[in-house]
Amino acid sequence: MSYGLLTSGGTQDVDIATYENYRGTFLGKTSTWICYHFVVSGTSPLHLELEELTARFLGVEDAITFGMGFATNALNLPSLLSPGCLVVSDEKNHASLILGLRLSGATISVFKHNSKYSIHRR
Repeated sequence: MSYGLLTSGGTQDVDIATYENYRGTFLGKTSTWICYHFVVSGTSPLHLELEELTARFLGVEDAITFGMGFATNALNLPSLLSPGCLVVSDEKNHASLILGLRLSGATISVFKHNSKYSIHRR
């Protein structure tokens, strides 16, 4: 598994065992491991609640939320964006966001970090 800080450099079985040991020892059975990939940690009621609240806040039918990871940005953005979309992007965005945007085919307008004037000039 490439997403976790608990990987032991071995096989996925070793990584999952490391994760389960950490979860059982430090987090307890009712805790939520939000920053790990859902395939390993599962989807908790808190994840579903976050998605429901996000959808309600945005006034849309449903929403999907992602934890973290290079692949989350690089591989999901192309499914959400397409040619014809405009993305206003911070010049200091992470490489995973930049790659995902490029793969999407969307038009990208980059603005200078922390500069509202840079955005208005575009």
